[in-house]
Amino acid sequence: MTPTTYLLTGATGLLGQCVLYELLEQHAQALDQARIYCLGRRNRSESLKTRIETALRGPSGTYFRSPIDLGAAMEAIVPVEGSLREEGLALDEVDLRRLRERPPEHVIHVAALTDFRHGQKVEERLRQTNQDGTERLLALVDSLPQTPRSFNFVSSAYSCGLTPINAANSNPNCGFGSTSEIPGPS
Repeated sequence: MTPTTYLLTGATGLLGQCVLYELLEQHAQALDQARIYCLGRRNRSESLKTRIETALRGPSGTYFRSPIDLGAAMEAIVPVEGSLREEGLALDEVDLRRLRERPPEHVIHVAALTDFRHGQKVEERLRQTNQDGTERLLALVDSLPQTPRSFNFVSSAYSCGLTPINAANSNPNCGFGSTSEIPGPS
């Protein structure tokens, strides 16, 4: 199998964990050649690496159809601590250098904030994370020396808050309508 490199956002979330498990399972025979950059936040008490390890050991780990060596999996996974809500994704120079030295061939962006409440603060957080965060991720991808072969973006109707959305048409207040409207790397 040819070595493959991914950049995955949201790896500790519900959907992101499933995507991470699928990637690990697809590359189970050659995990030493795969690289999965997992962009995410640390929380107040745990590093991103610890959060990923906990997710792989936890009850969600039963998702695997075949046993995967956690040690080998963590060798393939490169935690990249950052934030979709901050300029430059708040990446440090070490992580930026890693991404430039071995750029991702595939980007899978499943991180999102979902909040069903009303209010200006909620809508601002949704915009910062979901819309601005996606734009920041695209800017990062555009700055890499090699354009990824794919950019997969998953979102929901609530990525813009409780603003009414016509399913047949895009929401002009949201910023993105369909995947064809999302600006890709230059």
